Amino acid sequence: MLTGLAAADPYLQKMELLFAREGLPKELTRIPLVESSFNNNAVSRVGAVGVWQFMGDSAREYLTVNNKLGIDERLSPFKSALAAAKMLKRHQRVLGSWAATVTSYNHGIRTFLKVAPELKKRNLTAVALLAPCVKKSKKGRALPSLGWASRNYYPEFLALVHAEAYRDRFYGNRQGQVVDLKPIVFDRLKTPESARALCARRGVLVEEFRILNPDVTLLDQRLPSGFWVALPGEQDDFGGLSTLTDQNATAFLKRPG
Repeated sequence: MLTGLAAADPYLQKMELLFAREGLPKELTRIPLVESSFNNNAVSRVGAVGVWQFMGDSAREYLTVNNKLGIDERLSPFKSALAAAKMLKRHQRVLGSWAATVTSYNHGIRTFLKVAPELKKRNLTAVALLAPCVKKSKKGRALPSLGWASRNYYPEFLALVHAEAYRDRFYGNRQGQVVDLKPIVFDRLKTPESARALCARRGVLVEEFRILNPDVTLLDQRLPSGFWVALPGEQDDFGGLSTLTDQNATAFLKRPG
């Protein structure tokens, strides 16, 4: 917990700004504590990547993943945070319950509605999700409609929100100095340009660019026009970044299934 909280400190306040712009509760920014303990290098056994643990298919709904160009926006804590915000906002509109919405982040909404359609109909509360919903098998035996991990996901989320809110009481005073992330400005490339050329033109240290843009893995590969990069600024400005995740969403939702 302490490792995860220390890793989260530089990001939570900025993520809260992104979620507030989407009209979402700031507590949802604590989901990465459940997903990855805020380890941006985390890769699950099924291929989920980054602090928000996006799978490749769900990532492409909102983010760019292009190995040839050396781009994987799942690795950007802020781009993936905005993608998660858009996803959670849509799931909440469909499910009508924050408990079900948070659970669907783990389980996937399409499978979630197929396996447990009663969740949406009954608009279950957080307490109801603690017990497994059941269906009948062909032999008449009760079968859980949600697996152990999905049934326990929302309670785990609530526990971590509580642990983070009362961290000093639970774990004592914070050890060491809290790392502060300097103000970030997101800028959109008007023409294709490599990260190294951009750094030279804007007077940004390459190592600083790497820290702010972990989603760019090839510094000498030209990034496409329209690509958003994070640069140091005088104050946080996420600007048009909120439009980033809308680029692929419409096309993705039209896909069959």
